[in-house]
Parts: sequence; C-alpha cells; structure tokens
Amino acid sequence: MEPAPTDDAKSDARTSREARRNRLAREHPVRFTLQRVGVAVVEVVLGVLGVGAIIGVFMRGLLPDVSWAWLPDVPQWIQDLEPPAWLRYVDPFYWLGRLDIPWPSIDLPGWLTGSTKYWLPIAIALVVALGEIDRRRKKADDTGTDQD
Repeated sequence: MEPAPTDDAKSDARTSREARRNRLAREHPVRFTLQRVGVAVVEVVLGVLGVGAIIGVFMRGLLPDVSWAWLPDVPQWIQDLEPPAWLRYVDPFYWLGRLDIPWPSIDLPGWLTGSTKYWLPIAIALVVALGEIDRRRKKADDTGTDQD
C-alpha cells in the first residue's frame, strides 16, 4: 500500500502543472488561448445541456401540468401601444443611423443568424484574447523581458 501523498508532493505536482501551463502560454500563446476558449465553450455547452436534461427528467414527474387557459387575453389596446418618442434617443442604432455611414451589407446564413447569442460572445472572447496576446508580446519586446 502506497503512503498518502504529503503536502510537499501535492505542492510539487501543482507547481509542475502551473509551470507546464505557463510554458505553453509563453511558447504558444495563440494555441493556449484557443485551447482555453474551447474548453470554456465545451463547459458551457455541457453545463447548459446537462442541467436542462436533469431538470427535464426529474421535474417532469414532480411538477403538475398547469393550464394557463384561465388567464385573460392581452387586450388589443395594450398590443397597439407605441413606445414614447424620447425612447429612440437611448437606442445606439438610432445614432449610428444618423451618421450616414455606408455600412457593408452582410447576408449571414439562417442557421448562423438564429444562433448569434451563442457564437457572438465566443467570437468576442477570441478577439479580445488575441488582442491581449499581441499587447503582451509588444510589451515584452519593448522591455526586453519574458512575460509569464
């Protein structure tokens, strides 16, 4: 039977993992960034799907089937309400439209436009992370030191 690892052994293992991670980040920053973002995406997808499946399985039998037919329909006059005119000044797209900039027209596929709320934050995270890599690389070149 092996003896239980001591705190020093755990500390050494943690330090060697951190050293490998730091070396990968230093030697291959783009690969490191893509790997970190990819792992985060997989964690989010599995978390959402997993939690949704667990809730669906366990709660299906626990929650009663509620009929919402007793609620009244929304009156037409509420559906016809228009927002106040001053509210348009809060909308940034209103101001961008007033700049008369010839924005390019990009037609995205239907499957891509329907899932924008999922892939757009990932794309923004990649752009920000790659920009941070460039910033650190320039800073390291300016100072002549190696950044961790």
